[in-house]
Parts: sequence; structure tokens; C-alpha cells
Amino acid sequence: MDESDNLRPVEYADPQQFLDATKNWDDSFMNFCLGSVHHHVKRQDGPQCTQQTVHMFALFRADELLIALTRIPNDFSWYMGIPRTALETLERTPDLLASATSELAQSLLTKLPDPLSFDKVIGHKDAVNLLYTTYCSLLPQRGIRVSIDYGVYNVKDSYATRASLPSLSYTTRSSPHTIVPATMDDLEAVAHLYIAFQRDAPWHGIVSHEQALAVVTEPVTEGFVWVCRVDGAVAAYLMLGRATPRTIAVRNVFVAQEHRRKGIAEALVQTVTRYCLGVSIDGVEGVPPGPPPFGVKEEVGLNVEDLGAARIYKRAGYLLPDLEGSRSMPTGGIDPETGRKGWTSSVCWSIKAETTDI
Repeated sequence: MDESDNLRPVEYADPQQFLDATKNWDDSFMNFCLGSVHHHVKRQDGPQCTQQTVHMFALFRADELLIALTRIPNDFSWYMGIPRTALETLERTPDLLASATSELAQSLLTKLPDPLSFDKVIGHKDAVNLLYTTYCSLLPQRGIRVSIDYGVYNVKDSYATRASLPSLSYTTRSSPHTIVPATMDDLEAVAHLYIAFQRDAPWHGIVSHEQALAVVTEPVTEGFVWVCRVDGAVAAYLMLGRATPRTIAVRNVFVAQEHRRKGIAEALVQTVTRYCLGVSIDGVEGVPPGPPPFGVKEEVGLNVEDLGAARIYKRAGYLLPDLEGSRSMPTGGIDPETGRKGWTSSVCWSIKAETTDI
């Protein structure tokens, strides 16, 4: 049987229909795709409602989801998701991955009103490579020539589950600091740290105070931000996001410069991860009783580039590969429940139209 047999691309106009069609594949490797759409739907039901177009595509083989692509208005890029069950198949069957990305590229070119709107995508490294290579090879048929910017974003995506969690570390249990959900009284402090986070990030973002407040206010209100207090002052924060019925993501963690190397980041990550998974956090001051406001999750996902941060996450139970071995052929990070690899490599690539000098 040809690998392209039974491949079925589908475009969705209704976000709820997309979520219904993909709900059986709600895992951390799909979190960017599904979480962003869930968040969009939630905002549509609130005062921030807009009627901008959401792009949602899925590629099935018969009834099995292989790849999903979404673009939410005003988001940074398109998001590609490959569920874990499909990822194992695609990684060991290169011909199927090539056929799937080719089918998806042709569907995008047919359906998108502006071919250049497929301008930036975050996703699985090999799949993004094949998808963009095929898509860009088709654009000259429309009289468009583009170049690919391969960027510097190269991260590991991973997740933690109840089964992957280690015992709560002595560092976390004996921490003299208070780890609590942020309140509205913490907005100014969290915004200040968010500005520093953006400045210190690889992209060296420049964010105004007003922009930072706009970013952090909603997550704080909804219980998605936790802080660590040292002597009563906010010294660090952890922001969650992209909640789906089964998953949630750690979006960013930042510790103020003067409070680093005190175990604060590790205590924050361990505490919040366990809280999201509904696991006991005895001995940590400030953790509220009862389930999270967004519900107990089966997985907490993240993406990480910095090696130091990766070590913290790995100690907290995230299924990242062994960090001291070969970086070209990493091993380890196996899910103890499924036996599958608990991580993957992601990139962010973009395209730009080439101009012709006259």
C-alpha cells in the first residue's frame, strides 16, 4: 500500500468542531495547537470577543490524526501538533511523514486566501522541514518566490505525569520561601519580572510596563500564575497557559537576578507541577487546598532550550532526554506508563517573499 493512501486533509471553520474532531488526541505534543484554540474559544465567550478568522487544519490517515495546524489571530505563529501515537509511527516511517506533509502543504496552498499567510510555524523539526520545503516548492506556481528563515529556536518539548514524578526534593520541602498563586496585589511585581524575562530571553524582547500588565493580568486573574516570596517580596514567578481538558503548559519561569542559585526555580516547578497533576505537596507553605481552578490535569507540558533549565525540569519529573550524552543523538526520557519517548525536538521557521530588483 502506498503511504499516501487514506490520507485525508480537513479544514475546519468552526473552532468547536476542530476541538471535537481532535479531542481523542489531547496530549502535551498537541498542546500548542489545542490549547491555543481552547483559549480562543474561551475568549470568544467573554468580553474580549472578536470575529477574526482562525485557521485550523488536520491531516488524518483514515480515522487516525497524524498532524494538526492552527493559527489564532494575533498569535506569534502557526502551531503544528503531532500526537504521541502518530509521532512514533511518523518517526519510524519517513515515507509516510513525507506523504503527510506533502498532502498538507497542497491543502494549505489550495485553501488559504493568501499563500504568504503561512508565514511562520512552530513544530516538530523534521515535519516542519518537510512541510515548508514542499510548500515553498509549490509557491512558484503562483508566481511567488520565498526564502526560508531557519531561525535560532530549537527546543525540546516534554511533559510530566503523575507516574514520572520523583519524590518531592529536600530542597523544595525545606525551602524557607513561600510559594503561592499570585493575586491581583502581585500584578506590578509580576509585570516587572515579565519585562526582565523578555529582556533576558534569546530573542531579547523589549516590553513596556503597560504591555507587560496586559500580558499577565488575565493569567493572574485565572490562577495561572504562581509566585515565590522571599521576605514577603515577589522574587520569582511561574506562568501556566494553554489549558486543555487533559493538559496544561508551563509557559515561562523567571527568577530575579539577585535570588538565583537558591533553589527557587526548582521549588516553583516541582510545586506547581504536582499541584496541576493533583499530587500531594506536603511541607510546602502556601499551597491552597483542593483542586486547581482549571481542573486536575493528566500531563503538564513545556518546551525548553536552556540546558540549566532543562536540568531543573528533568529533576522535577519532566521526561527530557539524558543531558550529558550526545546532543546529536540524545537518549532517555521514556514515559514509564507507555514506554514511548517523552520528548521531541521543535523549531520555529518562517518564510519571506523574495523581491525582484528591476
